Amino acid sequence: MAAFVAQNDLAKAPELKPFDQELQEYQVVDVRSASELEKLPLPGAIHIPVDELADRWGELDPARPTITVCHSGKRAHVAACWLKGQGFAAVANLGGGMAIRRLKS
Repeated sequence: MAAFVAQNDLAKAPELKPFDQELQEYQVVDVRSASELEKLPLPGAIHIPVDELADRWGELDPARPTITVCHSGKRAHVAACWLKGQGFAAVANLGGGMAIRRLKS
């Protein structure tokens, strides 16, 4: 699994942003479940659980730089790849997700 992550990172598929990335300039899409969000909110993020993304992606602006986030990065990776497939030009994944961001902030 680590090799797959490294390979994707080198290929920027999608680009990984550091866990401490400033998020103000991005459209942040939080793909965690509602219960995860209650425990560790991410203010300013648009909450669309990954399982609802195919039905709700129209709520997002494909022209804006976008960062996807989940707890550890796996669901955010899936969401970022899916959004790129829908034509979003600038999509990145928050490296390590909220688990790392919480620990380091």
